[in-house]
Amino acid sequence: MKAMSLTTALLVLAATLPVAKVEKSFTDKTWKRTGKYTLVSPGKDTKRPGLFVWLHGAGGGPSYAGNFDALAKTAAKWKLATLAVQVPGHAATWPATNESPDVHVGYLRDLLHDVVLKEYELDDERLVFVGFSAGSTFLMGDYLPAHATSYRGGTVMLCGGGPPIVAMPLGSNALPAGFNDRFKMYVHITIPDFLYQQTMHGLGYWQMRGATPEVVTPKTGGHCDFDLTKTLEAGLTKVLGPDVK
Repeated sequence: MKAMSLTTALLVLAATLPVAKVEKSFTDKTWKRTGKYTLVSPGKDTKRPGLFVWLHGAGGGPSYAGNFDALAKTAAKWKLATLAVQVPGHAATWPATNESPDVHVGYLRDLLHDVVLKEYELDDERLVFVGFSAGSTFLMGDYLPAHATSYRGGTVMLCGGGPPIVAMPLGSNALPAGFNDRFKMYVHITIPDFLYQQTMHGLGYWQMRGATPEVVTPKTGGHCDFDLTKTLEAGLTKVLGPDVK
């Protein structure tokens, strides 16, 4: 029997991204929390797409994948697969609490590294974390303080944010040289938004560490009161450059 080449073996091991969206369940290995995720490719002919990770603040129920088709359409302009992740364990929202600071951080990390980035052929240098409301609070104050230096791509944080509420590893240290070139940050929040001051505190934490986020603060509009598609496109352009289609 003819030996399989390394290239062929890698192609066999890499699962094909679904052209039509699929929803699956995942249980993390540390906390044993279970949640759902929805995934779709940007198109059947796209080779090694990047990844758009969507975290909705009220993502404990079916709304975690609300507007999924519209989000995927926008992400596809940058050749990004779209992943929407549900808050695990029937929790109502993403941000950490003093009682369980690491549960959701560990869950998202395991889902990305043990399943999505491991099983699918993705460009891990074009990874974009997108938060909406409390999803942004989780990214700014919980997940990214722990893991941002491990990634290339960036983050788009919309109508939310905040500083860490628990001590993170190296959480107050200066960011490594070149971080702002490898991982770009874009924040959009209106000044009347009730999360505005909290978000400014979170930005202060990142700026203290040497990050240079682009911050857009319209003077009018309530909580998450903006055109989502246009704002996403502005954020993706900041992080990845002009769309590629």
